[in-house]
This record gives sequence, C-alpha cells and structure tokens, in this order.
Amino acid sequence: MRLRVYYTPKRQAPSNNLNKCYCFVISYRKENFVWKRGTPMTIRLKPLAVSVAVPLAGGLLSNWLSGDVRAVYESLNLPAFAPPAWIFGVVWPLLYLLLGIAAYLIWEKPASSARTQALTFYGVQLLLNFLWSPLFFRFGLFRFAFWELCALFALAAVTAACFAMLSRRTLWLTAPYLCWLLYAAALNRAVAALN
Repeated sequence: MRLRVYYTPKRQAPSNNLNKCYCFVISYRKENFVWKRGTPMTIRLKPLAVSVAVPLAGGLLSNWLSGDVRAVYESLNLPAFAPPAWIFGVVWPLLYLLLGIAAYLIWEKPASSARTQALTFYGVQLLLNFLWSPLFFRFGLFRFAFWELCALFALAAVTAACFAMLSRRTLWLTAPYLCWLLYAAALNRAVAALN
C-alpha cells in the first residue's frame, strides 16, 4: 500500500504547480513504515514499541512504589503556581512517550561510542527520574528529592545534548521534558520550604 501526500511548507498563493510542494511517500510493509523525502527513513514498529514501553513501564512502577500520590499531594501546603493533581497523570505519560521516541531515533543510528554514551546517559537519567517520586511522596524527603531532581535535570540536559549531536529531531522531543523538570524543581523547592 502506498500513499502519496503533498503539502506546501509556507503560506503561498494558490498554485497548480506541485513543484513548489514537498512530496512524501509512505509505504506499509508488514511491520515497517517507510517515510521518503529524499533519503528514506524506516520506522521499525517493534523497537519503537519497546523504546516507548520502557519509560512508560518505569513511570508506572515508580508511581506504584510511591503510594497514594494524590492523597499526599493534596495534603501538602502548595505554592500558588502548583497545578491540580490530575495534571501529572496527563503530562508524565506524554513526556515518557516523547522520550521513548527520542531514544528509538538514537537506537536506530549506526553503532558508535557516541550512541552508546548517549543511551547510557539516557538510562541513568531514567533511573533518577523513577527514584524521585518514591523519595518525594512515599518517604517525604522533600529537600533530598529537590537535590536529586537537580541532578536529574543536569543529566537529562547532558542526555538531550548527546541525543541532539546524533539526531537534531530529538531536540523537539526532549525540550518539553527539560522544561517540565525545571518547573518540577521549582515546585519541589517551594513544597520543601512550605512543609
């Protein structure tokens, strides 16, 4: 099955000239999607699914180990900029999805020391990410959790830089995560001061 899609990248006056449009050809074969714009890019569905499942499963395990997160969160003295509890259940899965896609893009690069280093940083920062929630919610170590979150942000920034050196596309996938970590650090700091 082949699907040909045309689009115009910028607003232009209506024209029948398709030379001004980019053309994408998307093919489907068993478990591969092929996206062509100049150089073909093959998306292998099984490795992509594993790459996305790892952070999502880790996030679920971390949440389970943290106890009743919502009850603890709502019992805290919170700053004015604190979001409602349900926001976390929406934001974290989306961020884990983006991280999984970014990791997949790096995994698909040819084997090299740079790729190994980037994926190692990624794995370590994921572990730090999964540790934060139990530290904060189950054990109530707000100050320690803040410093752990600072270390997580630094490592996540290094990971994003390593990813970007191998694939610029990953910048768009890791940027929301870094922004959310900064916000979470500010929130953690405020909670530590108020409780």
